[in-house]
Amino acid sequence: METTVAIKGDITGKLAELENRLSQQTIKKALVDLAKPLKADMKAAAPHLSGALRRSIGHKTTVDRRRQTTQVSVGLIYRKTNRKGWVAGLMQERGTLYSDPQPFVKPTGERHLPTIESDLQQFIQARLDNL
Repeated sequence: METTVAIKGDITGKLAELENRLSQQTIKKALVDLAKPLKADMKAAAPHLSGALRRSIGHKTTVDRRRQTTQVSVGLIYRKTNRKGWVAGLMQERGTLYSDPQPFVKPTGERHLPTIESDLQQFIQARLDNL
């Protein structure tokens, strides 16, 4: 006696889409976890007169399902509620007509860049070992 179960039609596409979304969520979580120390160091390196500049440092996650890419941007994030800190950060980072640039975002990012790749590889390897 033999029993055969065949999955045809739209169900296979939905299973593939579910698997793709789960993998994107895992990668998104990994990138956000890797961004936390970078964000903390940027906040520590930022000048802190009023605190608005520190509050404008954050992360933004973007998932593009069509291109199948996930990215996390860390740095000065524009929000309507904290526009003052964002503008102050740009002036601090790039300089103005009257003041020289005193960057804190770019040097911190460059300092963390070599370790991010190895940390991401370790995270992915740990996830694969748990399967």
